[in-house]
Amino acid sequence: MHDLGARLEAKLAHDVGAVRLCPMDEFEDFLHRLHGGPPQNAAAVKVAIAVWQGAVKSGDTEGAEAALRMVREQVDRLIEDISALQEHGRRLTGKPA
Repeated sequence: MHDLGARLEAKLAHDVGAVRLCPMDEFEDFLHRLHGGPPQNAAAVKVAIAVWQGAVKSGDTEGAEAALRMVREQVDRLIEDISALQEHGRRLTGKPA
């Protein structure tokens, strides 16, 4: 029985040693960015699309053009934030870009 316990301890030590652990503050920052950036940008895209749809429905050409610019800006911001978040996650896990 003692031999089994020793083997399990050795296996656990080996497995834990193989895992790259990141500092907790970096992981918390990653979680904050995960929940703050992309979801907020996605919500802004939905609002901008609703504004655009309203302008189109009412025949407001200038409003529709302005709203379309807003949609494009928000989509670009969303893509940038997702890309940055992916890169941050790769750095935390030690995986190459």
